[in-house]
Amino acid sequence: MNKMNKIIDIVKSFMEYIKIEKSFSIHTIRAYKNDLEHFTVYASENGAENIDQITGNLLHQYLFHLRRLQYEYSTMERKLSTIKSFFSFLMKTETIDKNPSKEIPFPRKKKALPVFLSQKEMSDILESNQYQSLLSYRDNAILELLYASGIRLSELQKLDTDSIDYERKQVRVMGKGSKPRVVPVNDACLQKIDLYLKHMRNRIRNRDEKALFLSRNGRRLCQRHLSKIVKNFSAMVLGRTDISPHSIRHSYATHLLENGAEIKIISKLLGHSSINTTQKYTHLNMQKIRDTYIKSHPHSKQKTKEEEDIDI
Repeated sequence: MNKMNKIIDIVKSFMEYIKIEKSFSIHTIRAYKNDLEHFTVYASENGAENIDQITGNLLHQYLFHLRRLQYEYSTMERKLSTIKSFFSFLMKTETIDKNPSKEIPFPRKKKALPVFLSQKEMSDILESNQYQSLLSYRDNAILELLYASGIRLSELQKLDTDSIDYERKQVRVMGKGSKPRVVPVNDACLQKIDLYLKHMRNRIRNRDEKALFLSRNGRRLCQRHLSKIVKNFSAMVLGRTDISPHSIRHSYATHLLENGAEIKIISKLLGHSSINTTQKYTHLNMQKIRDTYIKSHPHSKQKTKEEEDIDI
């Protein structure tokens, strides 16, 4: 094995391999070429001209370098995948006897904060749907119930007419893992459900169908249809296309926290098996507190250009 091969020369051999033997597309070949050229330049700038000078430590440093340059995680993942393919080729051709990329994990993507609506946005959606058709009674009840209870889409879809307890003002839900729970709802929610039952469901009901929310054909609504109702309203009222039933669930939890509810209570209402799952809402609330602080505290505001010029 000749370990004194220069990286740039071996890259050329690899490119010939994926072009001729692997028959990769032109676009894939171009992407591999750009990724390896970028890495080769970095390696050279850090004293690695030959293939035996590339270590796992250098590869780790390269990923940190990409992160400092604020590359997207998807781009970092692709670049590392290219490098791993390159070193697999070197092992296969016995150019090297140890793969420095083997133990390098792919970068972990940051978990996106949940999408949610402000209290005003939520009110705008709930107050926007006037009773112009039979379906509007149903859709009003669906939106109001999602926000009043914070239940999951799957839980909403499974509700039957006897899931609503008007006397105790609560809804019985079958959660994840077939775990039942009871969630309180408000008068506004119960009133809209009652209107839906009177004006739509009772007119098209099938005696054998126990589902609470029905299609115009009298059948239980599927999750896809329920989700579409929420998306249509958020797009129509707010111009937002990123809102789903789960966004309303996030809004429910966030608004409870903003108005003083304890995290333990919110966790139980949401049906979380662990309070750790609910902790993400504290991060959302903390961000709002931080933003308010920056806007409100006199010394937290950024200095103007004039102030910076005379600062000593």
